[in-house]
Amino acid sequence: MRVTLVADSCFLFEHEGIRILTDPWIGTAIAGGAWIQYPRPVISAAEVGRLDYIFISHIHEDHCDLPTIRALDRNARIVLMDRRPNFVQNFLRYHLLDFREVINIPLRQRYPIGANMSLEVVEADPAHTLNHLVDSALLIHYDGKSIYFANDNPPYAAIDEYLKRYRFELALLPPVGGSGYPAFYDSLSDDRKRARAGEIIQSYHEELLRCLRRLKPRLFGCAANGHVLSGKNAHLNEFMSWPASACSPYRYVSERLAADDAFRPILLRPGDSTTLESENGAEFDAACRFYDNREARTEFIRTKAREVPYVYESFQLNPSISFPRLIELAYPRLKGYLERAKVNAPFKYYFSYPQEKYASVSLSPPYELNIEAPPAESDRLIVRAEPRILYMLLTGGFSWNIADATGFVRYDRQPDSYIYEMYIALNHFRI
Repeated sequence: MRVTLVADSCFLFEHEGIRILTDPWIGTAIAGGAWIQYPRPVISAAEVGRLDYIFISHIHEDHCDLPTIRALDRNARIVLMDRRPNFVQNFLRYHLLDFREVINIPLRQRYPIGANMSLEVVEADPAHTLNHLVDSALLIHYDGKSIYFANDNPPYAAIDEYLKRYRFELALLPPVGGSGYPAFYDSLSDDRKRARAGEIIQSYHEELLRCLRRLKPRLFGCAANGHVLSGKNAHLNEFMSWPASACSPYRYVSERLAADDAFRPILLRPGDSTTLESENGAEFDAACRFYDNREARTEFIRTKAREVPYVYESFQLNPSISFPRLIELAYPRLKGYLERAKVNAPFKYYFSYPQEKYASVSLSPPYELNIEAPPAESDRLIVRAEPRILYMLLTGGFSWNIADATGFVRYDRQPDSYIYEMYIALNHFRI
């Protein structure tokens, strides 16, 4: 089995003439210009060449990028997890992306693709509402061995019993998160942001180590760990909950290995390939030196990343647009979700809109909307966005979830305590 890192979560797996690409995002700026890959890929989408299968784990652009997909081999078969609604399949249809076939694989069922080779999909953690709704992981089975490609969702404890049946040659797991906290929380000092980002990074690394001890792969690597903020928010990279060097999770694991931890690291640079059967870790130190070049990363962020324009900057809003009316139209959908989910939190949202006014929504029954409400001093989350982005969010032209991770939405939260339901519910605040 030959494995090549193209970029971020985009890997190419080759075995006995079969070529499988995962989560296509190669070289573009995504999320309205807010994320860009670093280190930069050395293989373009057009240079990937012949493909037999393309696995797309979920709809987020860092795993499902339209310009990248358009440049890929149309004779390939698209592999998805069979689910309803199927956001990726709807996306492919909407953009008239006519690949040879779209294969929806039922959960935990093997789909044969060659002699002694099959694909399988497993679900994201049901306790993580958003991930479970949209995301999936891929298992590649070959010659009595398996590869676990997790992208954004590591295996959760309740699936361990099922996964014990497989002998994992390689596990590619996420070592970091993509939340806007703490970078985009204006209520935190810079020192507090740095401290909280460090704590969050460590918690993800701890989870990586726990997953490795449960899966017990022979080899392990990291996915979803090759991008930075771009555009006007590029200077906030230092506060994001991802480390400056991709070596960070590997060092964390190596410093905490127990006597019975038999897994070994694979650290690839963009464009690097390895054959699993002959992998001996010889290039690991060279890869670490490459990723540890802080000066190169800082210079890229300061120049190339900073220069990326945001998509919303290319249009102007009609001055007659009424934000109070848009908020009133978006509110019923949010209220419906709060009622269905039985959310009962002692917090309020405060949405800032032009003329320095705020609309509030309570997160406890009866979930009242107040179009003009000065923010309370505590038990509140103030949500601020540039008017063009707020318009797109309220009308469904941009995702709240993506806006959170890109810095297009800024927050002021008092006290600094995380209420998961607040951020899930926010995705329903649109017309």
